[in-house]
Amino acid sequence: MDGANNGQLAEDEQDRVQKAVGMEPKSTVEGCDNDDDDMWAQELERELALDVHVKKRGMIPFHLPHEVLMVLMSMVSVGRVCRSWSLAAAEVTRSKYRNIFEGLFLELLADDATGAIALARTVEDALHAFYGLDHGCFVPKAYKEKARMLKFNLRDPKNALLRTRLFQGDLSVDALVRMRSSDMANPLLVQQRKEWIKKRTREVTRNMRDLSGFMYSTDLFNCPSCGSNETQHSQGRRKAMADRVCIVVICCK
Repeated sequence: MDGANNGQLAEDEQDRVQKAVGMEPKSTVEGCDNDDDDMWAQELERELALDVHVKKRGMIPFHLPHEVLMVLMSMVSVGRVCRSWSLAAAEVTRSKYRNIFEGLFLELLADDATGAIALARTVEDALHAFYGLDHGCFVPKAYKEKARMLKFNLRDPKNALLRTRLFQGDLSVDALVRMRSSDMANPLLVQQRKEWIKKRTREVTRNMRDLSGFMYSTDLFNCPSCGSNETQHSQGRRKAMADRVCIVVICCK
């Protein structure tokens, strides 16, 4: 008991000394700190209780005319982070090729405008389903290339066979968008391409008899197939006006 009384007397004496020198008693300072903590806790609770206004996501601007969208997209950069504008750009691109197909089929099927428009939209839908669905909101390059390929081959006056097969139902739309250029091109163009390839191959290919007397035996080169170094080589200039030398190496095994 005496120790407790002595401790209380010491605290009272310390408080009187602090008041004498102009200092706040310890108990008063602790009380102020507790009040500040309570006020801070109340402010934090009020902030947490505030309603957080979430910004609404932008709607896809499909309601704008396509011409307006094209002008806007030519003025600003549409990045991958802008999903709404990317979707709008994809829709504008699809609408462009859809109109191209509609105009083409209306010329070819002048007596059936409704069927021509329906066929054009079916072709574009199949084209987008085959090339565009895996890319989300972006129209891939393969979609545009295949659309131009279809336009060229269907408009070719000498490719009546392809149009007849498509209009009569012998060739499905899904099979059409999966065809290669060599398969959908007209036979005359395919034959002409083969002749071009043969002609160019003959121009760049040299006969071994033309190289006789100009081949030199050497062991400087190794054959990548058999590993032998028994080879013959010859030098030739690729272009008369250019300082380019071509070395021809032949394995003797």
